[in-house]
Amino acid sequence: MMPDKAYKTCTYPGCSALTKSRRCEKHSTKNPNKESQYEYDRFRRDKSSKSFYNSPEWIKLRKAVLVRDNHLCQHCLQAGRLTPATTVHHKQHLRHRRDLALNADNLVSLCARCHNQEH
Repeated sequence: MMPDKAYKTCTYPGCSALTKSRRCEKHSTKNPNKESQYEYDRFRRDKSSKSFYNSPEWIKLRKAVLVRDNHLCQHCLQAGRLTPATTVHHKQHLRHRRDLALNADNLVSLCARCHNQEH
């Protein structure tokens, strides 16, 4: 007889529920990244940050940083992995250093996994 598959912790950030699959029942959705991003934007992100991330200046700079970094996650690249970057991350967080919000030297391209580890 085969033993039951071992339980592990849900991979949803901050959740410690035990599950046999990647995510617990509460956090399993068809597109968990979209759902969690929606929840973050709606309930946790402050209004001024939301307007900043929708500004034409940020959108233009974000594209430029992705091009500068060849659309590759810079943390993965340092570890010898080639992973597409999906996020541009503020090294000095926006809420702490608003003056560096549009400074390209304060930005780095990251994949979703590395970005989640940063936060």
